[in-house]
Amino acid sequence: MIDEGADWTQQLIEAATSGDDTEFSKKASAIGTGIIRRRLKESGFMRRIQPLSPVPDSKLQNTSNLDTNDEDLLVIDDIEPDQPGAVCVPFNATSTSHYYRGHRFATGFYKIATPEFVKNVHELRLSKSIDLTKFTVDNALKDMETVEDERYIGMVDTIVGAVGGANGQAGYQQNFDYSDAGLDAPGYNGTTSPVTLGTPIVLHDRAHHTRYLRSHLENRALNNGIWLMNRRTFSEYGIASHDSWGGPGAEAVRREGPAALSESQCGIPHLRTIKNGLISDGEVYQFAEPGYLGVGYYLKEPTLYTKRDKDILRSYAEEIIGVSIANLAAVNKVKVDVTGPA
Repeated sequence: MIDEGADWTQQLIEAATSGDDTEFSKKASAIGTGIIRRRLKESGFMRRIQPLSPVPDSKLQNTSNLDTNDEDLLVIDDIEPDQPGAVCVPFNATSTSHYYRGHRFATGFYKIATPEFVKNVHELRLSKSIDLTKFTVDNALKDMETVEDERYIGMVDTIVGAVGGANGQAGYQQNFDYSDAGLDAPGYNGTTSPVTLGTPIVLHDRAHHTRYLRSHLENRALNNGIWLMNRRTFSEYGIASHDSWGGPGAEAVRREGPAALSESQCGIPHLRTIKNGLISDGEVYQFAEPGYLGVGYYLKEPTLYTKRDKDILRSYAEEIIGVSIANLAAVNKVKVDVTGPA
């Protein structure tokens, strides 16, 4: 087993060149390198929205116990049941009875793995090969987190459903299109609005932000947790005028660009991602606080495995995780205009 406190690359070289056919693993970690990069890669956003925790074997169940033919692993958790509220009754009357039951949901697990990376052990004696090894591991770990993000956004898109009606799995509309010519923009669906009819909704307008973005989860008796968007959408906050939104901060944004913007806007934490392939321009994914959202577990944290086969070093990384959004009302999606007036 590699010593976590030491330089793992040096240990890798020593193990690979020692002549022993051994197998060892190491908890994966992001590693920097001086190699010129082709593109930006970033750590995943899913874990920041829904943190993962270890699951003990005592909590695991087998799906064979649920009258199925497979043997996948599950964790069963409880969710707060719906119940009627309190009522006012006359002195000579009694309240109605309500038999309450526990509500449960299941979280399944899936494995994410990298390709197997192959290298001649003797080439690791060269500093250039050492840098390549660091770079390969760094990218592999971030690619695994990208798969986490892809599956997570796919799950959210399934829950919120299509735009233009009460298509969300919670039983009402959870996907709103306020962009130019969007189905829900003022004037396009016959609704009244404090803004001019037919005006696309923009992030940098304070009235738009309050009425068309932050109110969705609040109307469901939930607090806004994290909002997720790509960095192009987030930069729209920088368009705000001094009087409309920015105050002294608008001047700082003018001089420093989006870097001057706080990750928290109107008291709501924002995540900005470079993954435009997952989060398109104008899309804002809204999540309630973690305690009202769901659960996330890992059976195995991202782990790097390396084995020597004669003079060939084979390495790959894998993880086993499970994530569930239990409260279907705790997610929302809004599309705003990103080319609106400044």
